[in-house]
Amino acid sequence: MLQSNCINIAKDDLLAEIDFVGEYLEEVSLKAVMYYTPRACCAFQLLLITGRDGRDGQPGRPGKDGKDGKDGNPGRQGPKGPIGSPGQNGARGPPGPKGGGVQYFRWGRTVCPRGSQRLYKGRMAGTHYTHKGGGVQYLCLPENPKWLKYQEGYQGQATTIYRTEYETHHFGNLLFGKNLQDQDAPCAACYVPNRTAKFMIPASYQCPGGWRREYFGYIMSEHHTHPRSSSFVCVDKNPEFVPGKNKNENGALLYFVQAMFHCTHSPCPYPYGRELACAVCTK
Repeated sequence: MLQSNCINIAKDDLLAEIDFVGEYLEEVSLKAVMYYTPRACCAFQLLLITGRDGRDGQPGRPGKDGKDGKDGNPGRQGPKGPIGSPGQNGARGPPGPKGGGVQYFRWGRTVCPRGSQRLYKGRMAGTHYTHKGGGVQYLCLPENPKWLKYQEGYQGQATTIYRTEYETHHFGNLLFGKNLQDQDAPCAACYVPNRTAKFMIPASYQCPGGWRREYFGYIMSEHHTHPRSSSFVCVDKNPEFVPGKNKNENGALLYFVQAMFHCTHSPCPYPYGRELACAVCTK
């Protein structure tokens, strides 16, 4: 243990003295140090008691890797990156279902042919035969209209539409087998779900190969001498009429259409004055 006279010396001073004594021991003898100074003697005693720090040893071998720590909390979403280049086209998928069907009007009848669906039945209407304006085509008005806002009575700022009458005269008995003069013409809206195309072929009651005939009859239209022009429609060969009408009102009118070709050779495909047939075809 330290001598009593060494205890009162400050620790920091003794440590500083130890550094000095340690360097001095390499040059002088132990005895010389002990008689150097009382402070050095105390430092020497402390050095003998506590020992001096040895030299650093060689580094030890690396330890084993520690276990993985727990996953941290997810970080915030980063900014949106740039759009990448387009990828390659994928393989062609299987063919889809066929088209969604076709719709047509059957003029002169209130029923649709077998294999088609009736959307509604109604009556034909069009512009008055004496009017120069208005619509050109005939319309199939449903039997049960649904009105929006309206004003009762005639308004001169609006155009007009009228019921459509047969003007068959004596031809009706010959071509239709019945007298339909001045009767109102009905109609039906028909839908064929498994078809993708439709057309009306004039001057023929047959359809091309591969096409289905929905109905056939005669082409009819407004008279060529009337101010009003109209579209050509195919009226069924077995027409009906709207019941309950007893008078001639002459609104929109339906006349047979006859070919006025002057042929210069024989045989003539369209003999002069013949009434033209028609057919409505789907595929």
